[in-house]
Amino acid sequence: MVGQVLDGHTPEQILENLPTLQLADVYATIGYYLRNRDDVDAYLRERERVAEELRQAAQSDPEYRAFIERVRARARAEGIGV
Repeated sequence: MVGQVLDGHTPEQILENLPTLQLADVYATIGYYLRNRDDVDAYLRERERVAEELRQAAQSDPEYRAFIERVRARARAEGIGV
């Protein structure tokens, strides 16, 4: 949701993408973000760093690469472009 706020989406537009929330939830989240921007931004940067480390570790695993090749081969055999 923070990314949508930074991209300039209105609370109503955000709610369209997250219909399980209520408008008050969206406003509360935006308010929390604006009051704690540095901490939230630092948290999101750290999560992205950890995610990238995990992604790299998975992609360097030979079993992962073999799995991806099997998925791609099956998709080709079924005529699905991958």
